[in-house]
Amino acid sequence: MKPYQYKALPNSSSIRILIVYPADDTSSALECDITTNDRLAILRGPDNKTFDAVSYVWGNGAHDIPLYCKAEGTYLYVSAVVDEMLRSLRKGHKERRLWVDAVCLNQKDNQEKSIQVQQMGQIYRMADKVHIWLGPAEATTRLTFAFLRTLVAKFEPLPGQAMDPTTEEILQTFEETFQHRNFQSVLGLLQKSWFTRRWTLQEGFLARDAILRCGDSKVSWHWFTEALKLIHTRSHELQGIQNDNSALYALNVLEILRKPEDLLSLLWTLHMSQCSDHRDRIYSLLGLAQNMDPVGPDAPTVNSESEPHSNSNQELPIPDYALSEMLYFASSLATAFLLVGYCKLFYTLMDLAAYQKPIQNGLRGFRIGQEQETENPIRRRLCQGSYHPFYYLTGDPVSPF
Repeated sequence: MKPYQYKALPNSSSIRILIVYPADDTSSALECDITTNDRLAILRGPDNKTFDAVSYVWGNGAHDIPLYCKAEGTYLYVSAVVDEMLRSLRKGHKERRLWVDAVCLNQKDNQEKSIQVQQMGQIYRMADKVHIWLGPAEATTRLTFAFLRTLVAKFEPLPGQAMDPTTEEILQTFEETFQHRNFQSVLGLLQKSWFTRRWTLQEGFLARDAILRCGDSKVSWHWFTEALKLIHTRSHELQGIQNDNSALYALNVLEILRKPEDLLSLLWTLHMSQCSDHRDRIYSLLGLAQNMDPVGPDAPTVNSESEPHSNSNQELPIPDYALSEMLYFASSLATAFLLVGYCKLFYTLMDLAAYQKPIQNGLRGFRIGQEQETENPIRRRLCQGSYHPFYYLTGDPVSPF
């Protein structure tokens, strides 16, 4: 059987959609087709053939599991993570139309990736639903999701109210579901790798309608985030969570990302999040960043003497995967340095880079580890302004002054 061959997308607004054909049994072989559609034509189409998008962590496994494309009689090879995810999402009696980056993007075409990455925000916003895949279900998954839904149903404040549940009320609700007060199942959920990746966090927050899935168990994004907001208010009092850095980080990030932030603030907020491609440390934040425009060859010149806190949109170079990591970061920093208010960004990135060991030919990653979270004189001197740096793992804002 011959391998699937990607054809170039017709234009910049084109996307591929994966059609997964139905099967009654999850063990049945996956059968699919890949179609090319104009993003806007999908919305205008009379047949209402929209699509769902999927947010998941790739993992490090090999792409060695065949995915059969019926129309062409070809095979596309995917990872075990994608294979398991598609089997779980496959319907019993109706095809499912999905946007899955590992399949719908030609990962070997850097030019296509550069164009498509610019559209990631629009793709996830226009999807009918975003399925957040956290992995297979565990023994406590169903009850954990039930607890989160119950917590919101009981304590979500009404408009104009601001009454948070007490620690005892949270524990009582948990005990009603689990018959004990060991919060380990919630900790296990917050320790999922999805909460540590920059791309996935963007995908969840850009969705109009999202649902979290662990195997066959699921909970809506609204129930999930509202429940964690309630837990976050008492996280310093809940045994287990207060001593779990991963859980605290997930809670803090989910709370902070509720409000729009500029790119600099996002870099601080997501300081522990990861990317397999270091260029994505910035690319993956562009959809979330407030007041960001890409820079093209015909972009207007910006007056470098403008007020540093101007309301005009800030600009960064468009994604370009043909550039090496070193050249991309150099280009981004040089551009940011010249733009309104981004002198601070330049020095902040250099500050972060100073903490990280070189990752390629002297390039340093813009991430600091937990053991390196100390006040820095450069940070204190340069980060003067209205924004607040990221919350440390204690949940308390750290003053840069």
